[in-house]
Amino acid sequence: MSTFEPTAPESAAQSSILPSQPVDIVPRGVLWSLAAIPLGMVVAVVLWRLGFIASISSFLIVAVGVFLYTKGAGTTPKRGIVPVGAVILVGVVASFFAIVAADLVEYYGPRRARRWATRARCSSSPATCSTPTC
Repeated sequence: MSTFEPTAPESAAQSSILPSQPVDIVPRGVLWSLAAIPLGMVVAVVLWRLGFIASISSFLIVAVGVFLYTKGAGTTPKRGIVPVGAVILVGVVASFFAIVAADLVEYYGPRRARRWATRARCSSSPATCSTPTC
């Protein structure tokens, strides 16, 4: 008789010790994947400012979102594929609006905001206006 023969488990208690499949913890995975949204927004704005097509940041949102979901949930997304897809979609849309907001901040910078405030104050009461441009 050889010493390397496979043996069957002796009892049901011993068979429960065997490792089982990892459990997909969807809420924790989705919570972890939410961190991809601000990262994607920042990368999209930086790429846009550098003159590149900012939509390539969507690939970053997908990769980081799925990676973080896998780390948080303990396994690849099976039951959580729809929530991860929703997080990715929200991240892409939020990146678009971050680019629009960055362009608005650049266009309506501090100088234009001061001009609007001065005009509004001078038009409401010209007697209190101290600037000659009113």
